[in-house]
Amino acid sequence: MLRGNSTFIKFWDLFIIILALYNAVFIPIELSFAPLRFSGTTYTIVDATVDFFFLLDIVMTFRTTFIDFEAGKEITDPMDIAKEYLTGKFAIDLISTLPFSSMVQGASP
Repeated sequence: MLRGNSTFIKFWDLFIIILALYNAVFIPIELSFAPLRFSGTTYTIVDATVDFFFLLDIVMTFRTTFIDFEAGKEITDPMDIAKEYLTGKFAIDLISTLPFSSMVQGASP
């Protein structure tokens, strides 16, 4: 189990936020303007890597403890962690792993 208040998790969360900001900037640019420089192999690899890190974040979140403030204790039971995550942020995290750029490219004529 990864402790939710560990230094590693704090840095990991910061890294995920930076990747989310990357997506927030580059996905709208790619979808709106379709510049040629975003269609190369390098961009495709970077985009796939970002999606992979979001997927890895989902796996890690299922293995990360959290604090139950009502009970005043750290929850370490994997089933309780999964239940809390699935009823909370899981849907947003799952959507963030979808390769939107690949889906849009496949849908356009």
